Amino acid sequence: IAAGMAGACAGLSRLPQDRVARLKGIDLAEVRALANDLVSARVARSSGKEAAA
Repeated sequence: IAAGMAGACAGLSRLPQDRVARLKGIDLAEVRALANDLVSARVARSSGKEAAA
């Protein structure tokens, strides 16, 4: 869960790649896509807050 949250906040490319490479049983392309979607949603949400202010 913590890695997912960190990926959502910073993007998958900012996670330690040596540790990501050791993960087994996951589809890294899918994780990358989900992280990108989460970052996009977070940016859109924070942009909306600024526009409302």
